[in-house]
Amino acid sequence: MAHPPFTFEEKSKTMKSFNPHDTKKLMSFLEQPSSVPTLKNGNIISENYDKENPETWEGIVWNNAGECSVINWYGKKHLSGKLNLNDCKGLSFLYLDNNNLTSLSTRNCSELEELTCKHNKIWELDTSG
Repeated sequence: MAHPPFTFEEKSKTMKSFNPHDTKKLMSFLEQPSSVPTLKNGNIISENYDKENPETWEGIVWNNAGECSVINWYGKKHLSGKLNLNDCKGLSFLYLDNNNLTSLSTRNCSELEELTCKHNKIWELDTSG
């Protein structure tokens, strides 16, 4: 039996560094209040959320260059606020359905192939560039 490809958790443990631009953008969102009183968005995506440790940010896949390449926060339900991912050059897939986002910007995300954000409260959407 062939050994299965490594899991996201295994890949995270081998990652030496994370792209500072991408981590700053994501941390800004994760530190915003969620729709659950007293919880931040980061606490919604992971019980073990640590704002200083991207390895605890569940639903994110990092590529070999340390860039965020996939965000899968589909159905987390309580993620709220404004998500600004402008200039996240390695971002390819973004799944945000069934949350409470009010704003989403992916300007200049040149590798973005797929974006879903149905069933949110988005009133501002920018996918230019």
